Amino acid sequence: MTSPAMQFAIEKHGDQMYGDVPYRNHLYAVVQCLRDFGFVGKYADFGALHDTIEDTSATREEIEHLFGHEVSMMVWACTGVGRNREIRNATIYAKISMLPKAAIIKTADRICNAENAKPGSKHAKMYLGEREEFFAHVAFYAPRAMQDRLERAYAALEEAA
Repeated sequence: MTSPAMQFAIEKHGDQMYGDVPYRNHLYAVVQCLRDFGFVGKYADFGALHDTIEDTSATREEIEHLFGHEVSMMVWACTGVGRNREIRNATIYAKISMLPKAAIIKTADRICNAENAKPGSKHAKMYLGEREEFFAHVAFYAPRAMQDRLERAYAALEEAA
């Protein structure tokens, strides 16, 4: 059964694609990644909703109204704001420094991104290029097992390139 948060996220993402598959596949992958490390309960909501403010018409206020303050704060911390990726990442890093618990969600997202990036693709190169900064500002707060899985995903991208 799909949770109300997942239903909302799927509805908001609509026909968006994640590469050549529906975006919902990425949302399910992030939630499963969180489960892989024992993060369940509200973490499933955080994972399902992590991209809704950034990539859809959903607002922080709407998420707070529907799912509560904690969920809206976690999703907001994972949301980049600004005119380019560098600025968007900087806003995420700043918010995560104030709410380190959100690093678990963002790290699960990055694990899924790195594991699903095609070696040599622009996305693979982008994630590899952000590797050091991401670890310093985000993954640093996540459990060691998550950091290790992310490192393995990065290493696989490097080896295949």
